[in-house]
Amino acid sequence: MRKSYVPTPTADPVYLYTDGIVGILPERHINNGQPSLHAFLLSQAAPRAGEHIVHVGAGAGYYSAIMAKLVAASGKVTAIEFEPELAALQAEATFQAHGDGHHRAS
Repeated sequence: MRKSYVPTPTADPVYLYTDGIVGILPERHINNGQPSLHAFLLSQAAPRAGEHIVHVGAGAGYYSAIMAKLVAASGKVTAIEFEPELAALQAEATFQAHGDGHHRAS
């Protein structure tokens, strides 16, 4: 288990695009996940337009959003997050991206 996270120089989200693990809720050992691992897993799953993905443990929704782009408008992503703080972040990000009322985070 990771004992601590390496701090980024600032809170700029650009640091989320490195291949590092960033603590989202570090006091609870919850992080963004290793980006290269997620990229590899998504490439192996090879989701296509029109498919339905169920993402359990969706966190703040970052990888769910990537999956939504992969399945396109004809597909669907059901993102499920148990941690209330992360589900709230996911809901806000979903609303910001799709404030049309047709998208819901849970």
